[in-house]
Amino acid sequence: MSQGVTYEQVAAILGCHFSNVAKLVRKGDLTSSGKRGASLSREQVEALAERRAAERAARAARPPRKCQRVDHRPDAHHEWLSMREVAALLGVTRPAVQGRIHRGTLPAAENGGRFWVWRDLLEQVEAARLVRKTRRLQGDSSYEATSGSLEVRTRVRLTLSVNRPGLRPPDPRRKLRVA
Repeated sequence: MSQGVTYEQVAAILGCHFSNVAKLVRKGDLTSSGKRGASLSREQVEALAERRAAERAARAARPPRKCQRVDHRPDAHHEWLSMREVAALLGVTRPAVQGRIHRGTLPAAENGGRFWVWRDLLEQVEAARLVRKTRRLQGDSSYEATSGSLEVRTRVRLTLSVNRPGLRPPDPRRKLRVA
């Protein structure tokens, strides 16, 4: 007759948490006699431990899968940036970039379940945003500003060419404040 073992002893033999032993019984990998205490067969537990060790060894011996990364960029003709790259360039968080995209202040294309920002448009939008928030340099109607690690230098002559509704060049008579 086989020797009975408790759930705690089975967990030690299998190298798992004792709560997983009940799951193995429900699944049918182990059979319980239904008694309290030592209700499982030691031979059956050791056989299961050997099977599990053989399965782990077989999985470890298999060559790793070759996963091909899928490029979800909208096209190959432009330089597209992911939200993480845009956040790093602007020096803001990813949720801030996502908020700008959803508000419509940052144009983006959705492809493959991700948002992509065209680098040229990012530079234009950021230049226009910085122009509004910087003060004019001495007597000249040109502006210079930086944002995060994206350096934007732009010269503006009372006509700002960014295709955004409601965006007008600053009034040269009005004093600009830095926000």
